[in-house]
Amino acid sequence: MQRQGGFTIIEMMVALIIILILGGIGFVAYSKFIGQSKETKLLSDLKEYGVALQSMYADTGALAGLDNTVPFPDALINPNSITNTGVKTKWRGPYIKNPPSCPFDGCQYQVDYTTGQASSVGQIYQYYVKATNVPLENALTLSRSANGDNRVNECITSNISQVVSGTAKSCEVYISNTSGGAGTKVDVYYTFMTGRY
Repeated sequence: MQRQGGFTIIEMMVALIIILILGGIGFVAYSKFIGQSKETKLLSDLKEYGVALQSMYADTGALAGLDNTVPFPDALINPNSITNTGVKTKWRGPYIKNPPSCPFDGCQYQVDYTTGQASSVGQIYQYYVKATNVPLENALTLSRSANGDNRVNECITSNISQVVSGTAKSCEVYISNTSGGAGTKVDVYYTFMTGRY
């Protein structure tokens, strides 16, 4: 009698375990790749908004989003959204073709600023495009890549007041918090302009 060929149950279990291990490794690598691509897009979006805001400011003297009459991001693409007639007549846009959307769930882009000195004359301002609700692990990676590994603890928003007063180095990217557990969401700030009042 000839023995029929086939796999034993042990061989099939070993093959299945190998497939599961390889699948797990592939999933982890894929997840890391997706996270990195979202971080890259986020920084690219923040910079794109920063350039558009500076261009509009150069033409009109107004920063979209810091005044209800000049809404963000609508004022960058549509002058009809601007109710300030002085700004509307100087508008030379569109300053951005398609306003990008944040790659993370629940994330939105906003414009913000921080003032430095106490007096209004000579007051220093730092202007930001802010991304809200960014997962902490992605924000930390983004801050490291933009500012360097050794500057992450310097580049948090609680230190901005020292930066605008001239007692600390400025960062390209700030995050609102550097600690928290899984699922912690933070805000990411991209500095696009520094000015003096």
